[in-house]
Amino acid sequence: MIELEDKSIEEGETPMSEDEVLAEALGHRFEAFPQGKSFSSTTQQDSKVKKKLYESQNKLENAKTKITTLTIELEEEKERNKNNEEKIETLQAQMQQLGLRIQSHNTIPNCTW
Repeated sequence: MIELEDKSIEEGETPMSEDEVLAEALGHRFEAFPQGKSFSSTTQQDSKVKKKLYESQNKLENAKTKITTLTIELEEEKERNKNNEEKIETLQAQMQQLGLRIQSHNTIPNCTW
């Protein structure tokens, strides 16, 4: 802390306060409140920002939940479709066999119509 103050004095600047030194060391520009703003207005503004952030996070979580639900439903629907396609193929094969049986029963040997 003393080194920073000495450096400021050597360069012809005014010495930094302890708060300014800490703020600079932490990488923040030291400014208590923007010009014309009070503690309560700054706190209210922070509160509004936090509320909007909270609302946005809730919307994001809701969207993620919907996406997950829809993804699961899509996979279930794909599985049902696959099962239905297999059933259709089985029924088509059975109908073809039945058609062949009917044809064979309708055929009368040595019949010329």
